[in-house]
Amino acid sequence: MTDKTGGAAFPVPATELHGTDTGMTLRDYFAAKCMQGDIATQDASDMGYYENDTSIENLVNRAEFYYRMADAMLKARGDMEFKHSPAPWRCHDKRPNCSGYSIVGNDGQYIGFVGDSDELSPMGANANLIATAPELLEQLIRLRNKIASYKPDDDDDLDIVDAVIAKALGQQ
Repeated sequence: MTDKTGGAAFPVPATELHGTDTGMTLRDYFAAKCMQGDIATQDASDMGYYENDTSIENLVNRAEFYYRMADAMLKARGDMEFKHSPAPWRCHDKRPNCSGYSIVGNDGQYIGFVGDSDELSPMGANANLIATAPELLEQLIRLRNKIASYKPDDDDDLDIVDAVIAKALGQQ
């Protein structure tokens, strides 16, 4: 999350056409979804909070409620943020007289070591897989959200994906 607004709801790269204007924030988008859901659950014959003579004060109070809901969603979403060393990670080739591979972060920070006394083990492949883990997780979350934004159903297996993401983030 880039800031307390959640950043752009629909980020696009800056271009000559629209410069750096990325449109509504994720916070605005979440608040609008709350309002939409609230209105959708109102009885069509009785608009409840939204009658024509509803005072501006009441409408502002309701809008503030939607933003509080949006803030709660951003907070919950923040719990899904990455707490690991930032990508990319690199796998250093096995060195002579060394029993494995070192994995380091982009800033040179030591991440881990993969080694095995058995020369037939796939430790090089394991080390490369571990080194790509942050990027794989980022893309899995991006694809999961893209699938969910279409029309999810009970057969989309997103619960399995969510469990894998939670495991990777240390939440399971």
